[in-house]
Amino acid sequence: MMDDQCLLCRRYVLVGLTRDELDALTLTHKGRKTEHLVGLVQSDKAGEWEVYINQLYWGPGMRLHATWKNGRFSSPVSPFIDKISDIRGSVLKIAMFEWEPSTLYRRNEGGVLEYLYGRDIEVIRALADVFNFTAEFVETYDGEKWGYPLSNGSWTGLVGMLGRADAELAISNLFVSSLEGRDEYQGYTNFFDTDYSCFLIRTEPPLPRWQSPGLPYTLSTWLAILGSLLVIGVIFNLVALAAADGPDEEEESVNLKRFPAAMLFTISLHLQEPYPALPRRQATRIMVAFMLIYTFILAKSYSCNLTAFLTVARQPTGIDTIKELFESSLPLFENTNYVKASLVQSPNIYLRGLVERHTLVKDLREIMKLVRKGKGVAVVNRSTKEFNINTQLHHSEGAYQTRMMKECFTVYTVAVGIRSHSPLKYLFDKAISKIFESGLVTYWKLDSYTLFKKDKKRQLSSHLEYNEGSAEERGSTKLVPLSLDHLQTAFYVLASSLLSSTLIFMIEVFHKSS
Repeated sequence: MMDDQCLLCRRYVLVGLTRDELDALTLTHKGRKTEHLVGLVQSDKAGEWEVYINQLYWGPGMRLHATWKNGRFSSPVSPFIDKISDIRGSVLKIAMFEWEPSTLYRRNEGGVLEYLYGRDIEVIRALADVFNFTAEFVETYDGEKWGYPLSNGSWTGLVGMLGRADAELAISNLFVSSLEGRDEYQGYTNFFDTDYSCFLIRTEPPLPRWQSPGLPYTLSTWLAILGSLLVIGVIFNLVALAAADGPDEEEESVNLKRFPAAMLFTISLHLQEPYPALPRRQATRIMVAFMLIYTFILAKSYSCNLTAFLTVARQPTGIDTIKELFESSLPLFENTNYVKASLVQSPNIYLRGLVERHTLVKDLREIMKLVRKGKGVAVVNRSTKEFNINTQLHHSEGAYQTRMMKECFTVYTVAVGIRSHSPLKYLFDKAISKIFESGLVTYWKLDSYTLFKKDKKRQLSSHLEYNEGSAEERGSTKLVPLSLDHLQTAFYVLASSLLSSTLIFMIEVFHKSS
C-alpha cells in the first residue's frame, strides 16, 4: 500500500478505516516510520468526520486532532504537524556495545555500569538535547557487535537491530558502508568523523647496542678512514726505511722502520694518543701536523655522534607497505569478516592476496597476544591505536609493543546508524553537520581520553597497584645515565683483546718450545 522510498516525502490520508484499524496500522513496520499519517473516521453525528493523526514517537496509536464538518476543521492547526523537532521526551532506543574509544563504560568495583561516555555517546546526547528525546542505550548480543548476515537473509548485531526496528539509532564507530548489502537493512546519517583501517604489527626490537660504535659513520666513511689509515702507515714506514739507508739513522727511523710500528704510530695519531717516536724530518713534521688536524676532526665528530647512538635505542626498518606485508607471508587476524569482504573487492592485487591469509579470531585479546609475539598482523583503526597510546599510564603497559604500518589501506567515514527511510534522518543530518563543523567531535574525543585515563588511574590506586613510576618514566629528568647495556661494546672489546692476546701468547710459547 505504501512505498518505502516515499515515506519521507508523502502525506497519507486514509478514509474508511475504523479507529482500531488505524491504530493497528501505526504498529506495522512501515507505519512506525511514517511521519504524516492522517485518518478520517465518520462519527455518530451526520456529516461529521473525526480527524486522527499518528503520534509517531510521541505515543502509541492515533490521537484525535480535530473534527471536520461542513468543509471546515474544528482546529486551525494543520494535521501534518512537525513531530521530529520536538520529540517531547519520548524514549528512543540506541543500539551499541562497548568499543574503545567510541563508546566507553565506567564501572564501579563490583563491575556495575555507572556511566557511559565517549565520542559517539556524546553525539547521541547532543541530538537528544536538540530534539528533546530520552536516549535508552541497548547493547547487542554477545559477540555480535556490528553484525553479520545469516543464511536466512537477516542480520545480527547493530544492523539486525535496526532492520528489525529493535532500535531507532546505532553507534560504536559505525563505518558508512554497503558491504554485504548491509545498507538494505539500515541507513546512515551524515558523517561526523573519519577513521582509517590499518595493519597493526609488532614493533621490531631495537638493534643490539654493541653495534653502536660502528653507527656514527656510514660504511663508505669507515672504508675511507681505514684506507687512509693504511696509506698513511705505509708512507711513514717508507720514510723511516729511507732514513735508515742514510749516513745518520735518526731515532724515528729506528722506531718506524718496521711496518707494524709505523701502523701503531698512525693509529695513535687517530686516537689522539702520544707515541714515543717523534718526527724529526721536516717533511714528516709537516705531514704529522696536518694529520693531527685530520684526526682531531675525526675523533671529535665520532665521539659526539657516538654519545647519541649509545643513549638512543636504534629501531630497525620493518614492514611499512602493503607490498612488503604481502611478501612477508604473515597471517592477517581479524575478529569479524568485515575487512575481509572489503579486501576481496580491492583493486590492489596485494590486498586481495591477503585474503588467503585471513584468519578469524573472535577474541581481541588473543589477537593482540599473537601480534605482540610477531606471529601475524591485525586490522586496527587508527583511532583505536591513538586511544591506546594516549591512555597508557606507562610505556610498559603494551601500547608501544606494537605499531601501525605507515601505509593504511582505506579511509572510512563514521556516522550514526539509523533505520532505513527513518523520518528522523533529514533533521538529524542537519544537526550532525553542525556538530561536526563546530569541532565538538574532536573535543569530545580528547576529553574521553582524559576521563578514561583518570578512571584507569583511580582503579589502579584503589587496588594499591598504581606506582607513580621512576623519575625517568615521569619525565622529571632528561639525563640518561649510561648502563652496562649502553657500554657493552667496551666490554666486548676487552674480552676480545684478552682472548686474542692469550691465543697469541700460547702460539709464541708453543713456537719457542718447538
